[in-house]
Amino acid sequence: MTVAIPQVTLAGLRSQGREVIAPFSLLLDNEQVELVVHKTLRVLPGKRVVGYGVYQGQPVLAKLFIAPNKAKWHAQRELKGTRWLEDAGVATQQLVASDTFEQQGHVVLFEWLENNQSLAELWQQASSNEQRLQLFLPSFGLLAQMHKAGLKQDDIHLNNFLVHQGNMLAIDGDGVDGSQQGSLLPRQNILDNLAIYLAQLPPYYDRFVSQVVADYNARQPEMQPITEVELQALTVRWRKWRVANYLRKVTRDCSEFVVNKSWSRLEVYRREWDCEQWHGFLQNLDNCLVDDSNRLKSGNTATVGVAEYNGQPLVIKRYNIKSFQHRLSRCWRPSRAWVSWLNAYRLGLLGIQTPQPIAFIEERCGPLRGRAFLILEYIAGPDCLSHFLAVTDSSEVESWLPAFSQLFETMEKYQISHGDLKANNLLLADSGLQIIDLDAMQQHDRPGSFQVAFQRDLQRFNKNWLNASPNVKQVFEQLVSRFS
Repeated sequence: MTVAIPQVTLAGLRSQGREVIAPFSLLLDNEQVELVVHKTLRVLPGKRVVGYGVYQGQPVLAKLFIAPNKAKWHAQRELKGTRWLEDAGVATQQLVASDTFEQQGHVVLFEWLENNQSLAELWQQASSNEQRLQLFLPSFGLLAQMHKAGLKQDDIHLNNFLVHQGNMLAIDGDGVDGSQQGSLLPRQNILDNLAIYLAQLPPYYDRFVSQVVADYNARQPEMQPITEVELQALTVRWRKWRVANYLRKVTRDCSEFVVNKSWSRLEVYRREWDCEQWHGFLQNLDNCLVDDSNRLKSGNTATVGVAEYNGQPLVIKRYNIKSFQHRLSRCWRPSRAWVSWLNAYRLGLLGIQTPQPIAFIEERCGPLRGRAFLILEYIAGPDCLSHFLAVTDSSEVESWLPAFSQLFETMEKYQISHGDLKANNLLLADSGLQIIDLDAMQQHDRPGSFQVAFQRDLQRFNKNWLNASPNVKQVFEQLVSRFS
């Protein structure tokens, strides 16, 4: 029995928000042809729906622009950008058709590329840095073609490059700027575009810059060569901007996070956890910390325990209020859970490993804050103090030295101090070195204040090894001396 596919209206698509239900169909205005969308791939509520569909018997990637007053503008940008790429000879998805529906909604259809993968997906699957570099360099070839034609990608990231049958394509015409089309893009614009792209990666991959510079300069011989030093410096600057921009998002309701706010409570959590069972779990966090056997820490200012949710262990950290005076001192400031949440996502963008934050909750009375909770993924592994105090052979420490060096180098480059860098706050996990307890962490604006705080961190870290074996103590002292 064939099930009829419901036809949606423009108002219906807008009203469904994030939960656009597929399959659905709509009637295009000009040719009175039906487009059937079988699966949604991306939804921007009330603005855009992207999905897999069928148009006149042909499988297509359908982009539906539905924003009131802006649908036409975005559709035209998509069409212009795609045509600019085609005119410049840049490999991109083939345009199939464009049309309107209900006069105000706009549709742009592209060929459907079976078994394609984004560069971001391939990057995650890569097993070595050499493999990642070989995946990465072809995208700079496409950028060189764009720049030569006076084009730049204003929304540049790994997901805007597709690999299909071994060939890389540039996509997302909506983000292509053709205001300087027809001649080589100015050098500073090229530098910024490359640096913004590199800034999408954690600092660890800045080691690729020398190869990127050599590859790009070889493709653009008519331009004054780009130097590694200037691209490195710009990449750091744009990465700082990207981190600051992203942190404005992590406490807002968006595709990645859910925010529930009332007079008495603020909840922020990752959207993939959103369900009725999760809502009930968040209402009973105190009960999760009652059992002493699951308690990791009991203190006046913080209680930490492990609780199970759907068979998965989670760490719950409750920031307590000790007294009326303590409540007065905390009620106007961002809670320590809020600060830890921001810092965890800051570190994630900078490639520093820390348990993923899943939710934070603040108890409130209007604008006044009370107790707060932070929920994190559980990471198994010993802390550095207990592990290395039991070690006498320096080779065990030396095997972890690259991870410690990378941590301190990133903190120094991005002017981050931890505030309590005792070895208990560093975990040795299977996935690598993890840093925890982030509520005193700061990213400094002034080099002077950073150096004072960073040296204090290093001194606190060094103090951990006073009772360690001489071999272990020497290795850590040498490490710290590099940054002192």
